[in-house]
Amino acid sequence: MIGSALAPGFLLLTSGPFNTLIHTMLALLIIICCVVFYFIIKLRKVNQELVKRNKQISDLNANLRHSNEELAGQKDLITRKHTETDKFYEMLVQAASDGISFYDRSWNLRFCNPAFYSMLGYDRSTYNSLGIRDLVHPDDQDDYQLKREQALVNNGFYETELRLKHKNGHYLNVSSRSVMVRSETGEVLGALTISRDITRLKQIHEDLIKANIGAESSKKLKSTFLANISHEIRTPLNSVVGFSNLLLSNDLTTDVREEYIEHINHNSEKLLQIIGDIIDLSRLESSQIQITYEEASLNMIVNEIIDEARLVIKRNEKPIILNVKNHFEDAGDLIFTDRVWLKRVLNHLMDNAIKFTLEGF
Repeated sequence: MIGSALAPGFLLLTSGPFNTLIHTMLALLIIICCVVFYFIIKLRKVNQELVKRNKQISDLNANLRHSNEELAGQKDLITRKHTETDKFYEMLVQAASDGISFYDRSWNLRFCNPAFYSMLGYDRSTYNSLGIRDLVHPDDQDDYQLKREQALVNNGFYETELRLKHKNGHYLNVSSRSVMVRSETGEVLGALTISRDITRLKQIHEDLIKANIGAESSKKLKSTFLANISHEIRTPLNSVVGFSNLLLSNDLTTDVREEYIEHINHNSEKLLQIIGDIIDLSRLESSQIQITYEEASLNMIVNEIIDEARLVIKRNEKPIILNVKNHFEDAGDLIFTDRVWLKRVLNHLMDNAIKFTLEGF
């Protein structure tokens, strides 16, 4: 008779918490999947941006190669026609969209197309009155002329990047290629130079490098974070699953069952806290964290943290003594802060202290 009377009450006690735990676990798993999916989508967006930037660089490089091929073709045309007339060179440079100029053997400017002047912002008379020290960046002046002359004599061409001063005062990054022009008898007539403003290309390249470094760093941080968070999630989740399985036993006393339920509740709260930290991290990365400043009692916050810490020490059965030295007076402990976030930070510090302290105080 006694067994029959206890059976319904026992069934009610075991089935209610068990169903609640199952629902809680399913909800937690769904939240975890959503967080992981969020990070995957975000990483995919970064990769798409990198692909887009790489395509831009490839297009710009293709245009530059095309211009170099045009210059090589122009050189072949000049050699093939064996012409030395100023009119031919002038027509040639006028037809190009890049800055093209022709210098004689003494490096005096003989012809220059409008694109060259417009690139630097000068008119013809103003440009001709300037010297190399007025145009070339001081750091590029020292060996520019010497290297150019030596390369033209030895190789017949010279390629370089240098900074030229614009009329407005800023410097442009210019890609320059010069080729030696000779007569039919092999006499040096001068040098034909093509110049292109690559300031925007350089900026895109630098931005791409920074974005690539940032993406790699972010990828490593995310991998490390996911590895650590997986371990942190696994610990309380194992406890929830383990004690849930133990609750299925029929020979448990009421005290033991309440102890198991208390462990399950504690680890469930721990799991929710970890998931909340993950969500807060993603909100922080997307600048969605809002800080709410209010007047708060520091003594009250510290006392709440101490009480929670002592419960954790008791639950873990660690031989740790927690001593608190409070020098704040009740009337002088008010601060202006975000109470929730301050308490969360201090709680994390206290949890780590308890976690990595085996014994002592």
